[in-house]
Amino acid sequence: MRNLLKSKRKALLISALALIAVLCPVLVYAAEEEAQALPSCYATIWALFPPLVAIVLALITKEVYSSLFIGILVGGLLYSGFSFEGTITHVFNDGFISVLADGYNTVSYTHL
Repeated sequence: MRNLLKSKRKALLISALALIAVLCPVLVYAAEEEAQALPSCYATIWALFPPLVAIVLALITKEVYSSLFIGILVGGLLYSGFSFEGTITHVFNDGFISVLADGYNTVSYTHL
C-alpha cells in the first residue's frame, strides 16, 4: 500500500513538473535592428490555443483538413488582434500565397 502511494505521489510530481515546464513562458529577444510590432498574444500561453483547437476539432469531427484550416483561422485572429481584415490578409497573403509563390515549394521539371 505504501509503495502504491509513493508511486502515485511520484507520478503526480512528475506530471506537475511537466505541466510547469510546458506552461513556462518562452523568452524571445527581437533583434535591435529589425524592431517590429509583435502581436499581443506573441510568446504567451495563447500561442498554444490554435493547435489545441485544431487537434480537438480533428478528434471530435474526424475531419483533419477542415480542423487544420479552422486552427489556422484562429491563429490568424490572434495574430491580427481579432480584426477580420487583418485575419484574411495574414492568412491568405502572408500565408498561402507567399508559400505558393516561393520558388522552393514549386516543382521544377528541368532536371527530368
